[in-house]
Amino acid sequence: MLQDTFDVRRFDTAMKDQRLTPKGLRTQFRTLRHYLRLRAGLQRALAEQPAAPVLWGAISPGLLGHARDIIATLPCFQANQAIIAIAHRGGFDRIFRSRITARSTRKLVRRVDRFVFTSDYLSTQVASWIPEAQRAIIPYTVEPCASRTNARAKQHGRRPDAPLRLLYLSNMIASKGYLDVLEAIGTVHARGIPVTADFAGRWNADQDRSRFTARVHALGLEAVVTHHGAIRDRARVNALHRVADIFLLPSYYPEEAQPNAIIEALSAATPVIVTRHSGIRDMVREGMEARFVPARSPASIAQAIEVLADISTWQSASMHARSRYDQYFSEKAVCAKWLALLSDFA
Repeated sequence: MLQDTFDVRRFDTAMKDQRLTPKGLRTQFRTLRHYLRLRAGLQRALAEQPAAPVLWGAISPGLLGHARDIIATLPCFQANQAIIAIAHRGGFDRIFRSRITARSTRKLVRRVDRFVFTSDYLSTQVASWIPEAQRAIIPYTVEPCASRTNARAKQHGRRPDAPLRLLYLSNMIASKGYLDVLEAIGTVHARGIPVTADFAGRWNADQDRSRFTARVHALGLEAVVTHHGAIRDRARVNALHRVADIFLLPSYYPEEAQPNAIIEALSAATPVIVTRHSGIRDMVREGMEARFVPARSPASIAQAIEVLADISTWQSASMHARSRYDQYFSEKAVCAKWLALLSDFA
């Protein structure tokens, strides 16, 4: 929709094949060098449209990432160019709390016209440093994994005697909670609740994969659990969401902001079991489309699965899930917020 209203031009600054684990100094300085090499091209691209507002989508909450922003990116903007910086990662307040970056963050706030956060929680984390008038809240959007017709069919088509289909879809990082999900599956399976579970995501280390596989065997879940590996094909991702009865992401990942996989699950009319962590707390509502659980608590996850195993409870949560997507995360809802923000810089 934004492309229908504006002439949108892109400059890609992303590095390819970045690892998912916390990066060492060598990798961080390699990243800084990558951005410095792009600087001349970025300056030329920005100079071609000096009156156009710029959406800066890679602003960093990390110390070295912030150094990259200040040294390699911020100087490229034209003098009177409006800058809208998108904080798409959690923990953005860290650079404001550090004495090392106290001066450079003040420079950043003076130069950026609007900071966009994906949730109210993430916005209020920086309220001491960024005035309210300079902050906006606009969530992510994703294409729906299911049409409204398919969502309605899912809500009314689940059989009470069918196994619950559980889905974890995220990178296989320990702080995303995948081992807690596995332990919870072991608990409900041992209690005689019929379930199947799909895990999909990229492994970050071979020892993590080995540990997961060993635990599947120890819990006797070989016939219950399937790990699909990293899935990049959108049709396969959508198919997993469409058949899932419950989506689980009990994350305590330090840089969590607003996981797209939760939005995808809502679009497929799938209730979610998540933590009140970072921006997740603003995405969904307890007792409606979501059940919140404490971090690192397989017992609480198992209890939430049992609650949603009740067919009437599940159907209500499923209807709330799709409604939440339509009203808050759909392309129409999100684009309306972006159009309202960009009108301030027209």
